[in-house]
Amino acid sequence: MRFGPVPVADALGAILAHAVPAGATLLRKGKLLDPADIAALQGAGVRQVTVAMLDPGDLDENAAAAKLARALVGTHVTVSAAATGRVNLFAQVAGILSLDAAAIGRFNAVNPMITLATLPPYSRLAAGNMIATIKIIAYAVPEADVDRAADMAATLDVLPPVYHRATLIETHLGKPQPIKGRTALAKRLARFDIALDDRCTVSHEINALAAALDAARKFQTGPNRAVRSADAAQQRKIVVLMWFQPCLTRQVATMYREERMASVAMVVNGKSITREVEGRTLLVDFLRDDLRLTGTHVGCDTSQCGACVVHVNGQSVKACAMFAIEADGAEVATIEGQANKDGSLNVIQQAFQDHHGLQCGFCTPGMVMTAAALLKENPKPTEAEVRSYLEGNICRCTGYHNIVKAIMAASGQDVTAIAAE
Repeated sequence: MRFGPVPVADALGAILAHAVPAGATLLRKGKLLDPADIAALQGAGVRQVTVAMLDPGDLDENAAAAKLARALVGTHVTVSAAATGRVNLFAQVAGILSLDAAAIGRFNAVNPMITLATLPPYSRLAAGNMIATIKIIAYAVPEADVDRAADMAATLDVLPPVYHRATLIETHLGKPQPIKGRTALAKRLARFDIALDDRCTVSHEINALAAALDAARKFQTGPNRAVRSADAAQQRKIVVLMWFQPCLTRQVATMYREERMASVAMVVNGKSITREVEGRTLLVDFLRDDLRLTGTHVGCDTSQCGACVVHVNGQSVKACAMFAIEADGAEVATIEGQANKDGSLNVIQQAFQDHHGLQCGFCTPGMVMTAAALLKENPKPTEAEVRSYLEGNICRCTGYHNIVKAIMAASGQDVTAIAAE
């Protein structure tokens, strides 16, 4: 593409770069100049205009944007008409956005004049939401570059809900609870065009809940509702809302567990254990729920806070980022196994107590386990080394000062020169 000022007489078939008055007519930016436009410009005394002139093999901005849109459109996605080098893509149905971020990066690297901007992957969408914009920056780009970008497999899809209806089973002790929880859930489901069935409340005991689950699995929402057709089997989701005694969830879930179980064996705090677990069970949940070692805390569920740190084969790991089956055959140590054999606090725990390295105590188990791993690797760390090692552990109370002091004291170093906080 060539761009710049040319005599009006030479501008036939070029793209006008700026709006230009031509007598009573305003020729707008982006206008493809035809013979009538040239005559109007000459009649108005305009001698020169700034234009973009396509070279052989170029595509104008709208043709390029439209061609790319056709390559990017996946399932449940619609497109706008191309205008000023822009095409917008929209969700045809409610769902979430599926895209390959790496492929989009490759798309955008083909030519700086070819751009694609999208919502983040897995964005929640309502029908009609805009999910992406293709914009051709220049008035034209080489068609070869358009073809290269189109080949980058950057397809955008909207994944619609699998379920279209849901049954919520609420348990109660004595009388049904307020509908606040149900209302909140109904609003969340409605965003995905999922309808919530009639209210179903049952007594908070195993047999009643099991019967309600049986009824829901047969596509009933109450004792007098007719059984729905088998065609609806894949269109319904059952949600159980427990108001009391969460342990009941485990008992009932055992009766209805469909996922394949796996056997795991490990040594935890010196004791050999073997259990059957679901493949998706996280190590932190296995320790807390199956072994009742609740000193390992769950803080963020995203491996950010470090409250769940344990040792696996001597290495500190975040138990919320590891499946229980990954620890099969391993030696696992938790905070419950850190005390001395006589039950007294070990040197690190005692240092945390002596130097006030805790307040609410929620982060303390993870801090102690991380400190043990540090001192095993580096028996005499500097203050800077301690702070660096604790980067994966978050404390919302102490500001870390006394935690650092406690760890250095546990290493046998003199901390009297470190000011108290």
